[in-house]
Amino acid sequence: MQTATPANPYLRDPIPQTFLKTALPIVLLTSVNGLLTVVDAIFLGAFVGPDALTAVTLVFPVSMLLIALATMVSTGMTSILARQIGAGRLDEARRVFAGAHGLALGISAVLIAVFAAFGWPLVVQITGGSQSLAEMGHLFISISIYTTPIGFLLLLHSDALRSEGRVGFLAITGLLVTFANMAFNYGLIVWAGMPSVRRCCRWLAPTYLPFR
Repeated sequence: MQTATPANPYLRDPIPQTFLKTALPIVLLTSVNGLLTVVDAIFLGAFVGPDALTAVTLVFPVSMLLIALATMVSTGMTSILARQIGAGRLDEARRVFAGAHGLALGISAVLIAVFAAFGWPLVVQITGGSQSLAEMGHLFISISIYTTPIGFLLLLHSDALRSEGRVGFLAITGLLVTFANMAFNYGLIVWAGMPSVRRCCRWLAPTYLPFR
């Protein structure tokens, strides 16, 4: 985090300029991230098969729940953090930032423990008892669950940077991560023949993006 507040554009720029500088990257990155979802589905359906796409689709609500939980923690932190940075209370802002890390890691630990105990029966229920779909869906979602600490922390840091007004840096980073993710997914699915492993990148990329 920054040690002083004057460089933060949210504290010095006119409101219309600040609005445009914040909103335009959101529109751009939301559009590109939507394209990422479409491209991923094309790769999975065309190069792995309809069963894999079905398995991913069935367990995808669990992925959305993970992202929602991460967003809940990071957005709650950002609301407090931004006000404290604006008021110049940087010591308090640092404590909130550190506390959010503890909360994120605690939630991640609970999710991992619950999934380890009940993940397989849950996926079997979701897939209607199909063994093949359950195996693909379980492998798909397990990587998301076991990487939740990384995903949560990446989202915390990206939202903290956004609170400090580093929107341009996050916009460029988000675009690079998204396009790199497309290439990485293609390499894992088509060249390496590992359609499930690509889920790790698919989970980390949207959580690192500063705008959802």
